[in-house]
Amino acid sequence: EPDIIQLKTYVNHIVCFGHEAQYIAEMCRKHGIPVTQSETLQEAVNQAITVSCPGTCVLLSPGGASFDAFSSYQERGDAFKTYVTNIMQDN
Repeated sequence: EPDIIQLKTYVNHIVCFGHEAQYIAEMCRKHGIPVTQSETLQEAVNQAITVSCPGTCVLLSPGGASFDAFSSYQERGDAFKTYVTNIMQDN
């Protein structure tokens, strides 16, 4: 839990999804860190775009293996790149 307190210094908002999302969201709320909980990675990416401002950084920082949604970290990374590329092309 102490590591999550340090996040307040570095992040503006956390968007979490997957197996650990509920736990992460509860810890964020407990420590006053803005958080949005998503059902899928694609929804998380869309929500991250919504809560971000032009010129800010959106970082995929997995806090878990995501085996509940993806077979490997490569598959998860490829999906993230696809979702972001599609958003960039639509804008």
